[in-house]
Amino acid sequence: MENLIREAKDGFGIDQFSSRTWNGNYADLLIKLLAYNLTLAFHQDLCSLRSAPLQTIRLLRQWTLHVPAILVRHARGWTLRLACQYRRDGQFERMRRRLQAISC
Repeated sequence: MENLIREAKDGFGIDQFSSRTWNGNYADLLIKLLAYNLTLAFHQDLCSLRSAPLQTIRLLRQWTLHVPAILVRHARGWTLRLACQYRRDGQFERMRRRLQAISC
């Protein structure tokens, strides 16, 4: 249980207050806890794709958001070109497709 609390503090800053009013802090905490629960669900889904599970939210953020890429502008619009290691990695592509399916 202590590890879950530490993870919520380190990953989402639930120990920090953003408002001077009780209602504002309560709403802030609920939003952070919702984000934490959604991240845990995404983490479980993602770990089913990976051979080695990601241990912390920090590692999950690093694996999903810190992706080497180049943003290129063409005449018709913008293109994000991923590094070769990510283009060959089927896990990243499956994760992108699942996120796209959820957003539609």
